[in-house]
Formats: sequence, structure tokens, C-alpha cells
Amino acid sequence: HYSGALFKKLVPESYRKSYNNANSIDSIGTGSIDDSLPFAVTEGPNRTPLIQARYLDEYRSFTPTQILAMILSNIKKIAKHNLKMEILDCCIGIPVYFTVLVRREVLDTATIVNLNPLCLLHETTATTLAYGIYKMDLSEMDPLNVVFVDIGHANMQ
Repeated sequence: HYSGALFKKLVPESYRKSYNNANSIDSIGTGSIDDSLPFAVTEGPNRTPLIQARYLDEYRSFTPTQILAMILSNIKKIAKHNLKMEILDCCIGIPVYFTVLVRREVLDTATIVNLNPLCLLHETTATTLAYGIYKMDLSEMDPLNVVFVDIGHANMQ
């Protein structure tokens, strides 16, 4: 599924491009990002990447933030259906390289879709917690070295 890869690649890109100076390299259109995605990416106002997608039987342009809002709304809907209760509080996993501006955008987007983000959690931290919570045979005396690698769809941390 390309949604996560899309957001991880394009949201940081939109902020990089917003604050880009004239002497830096421009990624959109050079093949570094847009050639690896199964949809067209164009440049919008303020150099924001726009994702071209078919929605309600016509092609439209969406910002990465709008795509994230759609993803979060859909996840919320699925959770509500499966749990038979309204979902408000959430923790959101993000890549470690997201900047403060991108993190703020993620939090704001969650709020827009009526979620209450309790925290943003690095994906590698979430992996570590999942390991530690279910690992019952950890010794308090003997050290144990464990390596966590996030090999995602779009990148590796």
C-alpha cells in the first residue's frame, strides 16, 4: 500500500521546498521522488507537492496533508466499526527524520479529523516498546543487546 510511503516522502519534501533557496536542488521533476510513485506529482502553490489522484470519478490534486487527513479519517472509521465505539485518543508513529514543522502538521491534521493525538512516537521507539511489553523473560541482572531496524516501504531507519 502506497499511502504511508507517499506521506513519508512528500510531507517532508513540501516543507523542504517551502524553505528552499534558489541554489538548492529541487526534487520534484528530477526523478528522485516522483519516479518511484505510482501516481503523478506536480508542483502547487508555494512549491508544495500535489498528488494527482482519481476521486469521485475525476482526477483531482491533493496536498500530502490532505492525503494524511484521508488516511487518518479512514483508520478512525475502521477502528470505530471494529471496536463499536467512538475513537478520539491516538498515538501516531512517525519517522525519526520528521522535522518540528512536519510533526506539527501531523498533529494539526489529526486534530482536524477529530482525533486527540496524545503523542507522536518514532516508529523505532514503537517497535522497541512492542518488543519490551511482550518479552517476559528479560533479566534485570544480565544485559541483553537487541537491534531494531525499521525496513519500511519507502526508507530504512
